[in-house]
Amino acid sequence: LGGEQREVTILFTDIRGFTSMSERMKPEIVVSTLKEYFSDMIDIVFKNNGTLDKIIGDELMVLYGAPISGDNDTNRAVETAIQMQKRIKELNKERKKRKEPPILVGAGINKGLVVSGNIGSRDMMDYTVIGDTVNVASRLCAAAGPGEIFVSASVFKETKKYFQYQKLKPIKVKGKKDKVDLFRAKY
Repeated sequence: LGGEQREVTILFTDIRGFTSMSERMKPEIVVSTLKEYFSDMIDIVFKNNGTLDKIIGDELMVLYGAPISGDNDTNRAVETAIQMQKRIKELNKERKKRKEPPILVGAGINKGLVVSGNIGSRDMMDYTVIGDTVNVASRLCAAAGPGEIFVSASVFKETKKYFQYQKLKPIKVKGKKDKVDLFRAKY
């Protein structure tokens, strides 16, 4: 157990309306849908040297800069989200042919300081990151609509030379006193 403070970029993605969608599907279709989706998304994560921190239901939490920092961690996080959204469009064309409902995904990316390390108890622990940076990334993901990639000001500042963004109105997020600046990635 223990941890260290480090700067990390965190990407969250989440399927919109998956709970209600899955209520109308047979359990084996739910499983095959998630398997197909996760296989494609995790391939993209690994191709961009991201670290899959965890899968929470239909949500992915991906790290760039932990446990090992690399060149262009933040650029690779944004590139991952864009590649994911493009793949989802292709996947939905295949799903439509099979008469299956589309998968709609929102994404949120934040960069900042976290505590990283083995978190848990003596009997059960996992490597992860915790802190306000993680919470804001999760809240940005929750605010993003289907097909949207929302990034924080720290991500925007680092990647604006490489990607196009639309500045949106700052939003109030749970756990933060002040509103958070918000940018939507264009792809």
